[in-house]
Amino acid sequence: MNELSSKIACQILTGCPLFSVLNTPEIEAMLAAMKLEHWPRQSRVMTPEDTQQHFYILLKGRVKVSHNHPHNGRELTLFLLGPGDVFNTVSLFDGCRHDVSAVTIDAVDALSDSVALWNIWLEQNPLFHNSMHRYIDRQMRQLDELARDLAFHDTMTRLAHLFLRHFDAKKPGRHCACKPHQRPVP
Repeated sequence: MNELSSKIACQILTGCPLFSVLNTPEIEAMLAAMKLEHWPRQSRVMTPEDTQQHFYILLKGRVKVSHNHPHNGRELTLFLLGPGDVFNTVSLFDGCRHDVSAVTIDAVDALSDSVALWNIWLEQNPLFHNSMHRYIDRQMRQLDELARDLAFHDTMTRLAHLFLRHFDAKKPGRHCACKPHQRPVP
């Protein structure tokens, strides 16, 4: 990664709660080890097979993480992620294959590195490990809300919830999806 890209990436990460427990030199050390990835719109960037290998941080653009039913072709969108968000958190902690895929909505810039290296960083920095757990806790709450919406509400009500969740201009931090405002898509 060149110096300009590294500087921009550092600014993005220091502005997100997940990385706020790290100081700038720690973030810069992580950035030095990561690979910068560029994907065009509508690119499949992670398959279930990839989940045991790579962990990603979004710098620019949006990614849809979903589960696809193998027999009927139906899709359940789990998360819409944006700059500052990370993906592949399930495999990061349990090391197992996760049946999800990630597709870009826009042109995307992301940082990637191996799940193994991320586990080393988390082990070496307990504050960052705790911050990652808080991030995952928010994702679990979002999935709980998604399950309740799917179980208890009709399509029109779920659509209304979607609009309220994603288009409420009063919610702070709309551009850094690490914040608790982000909701899964019903």
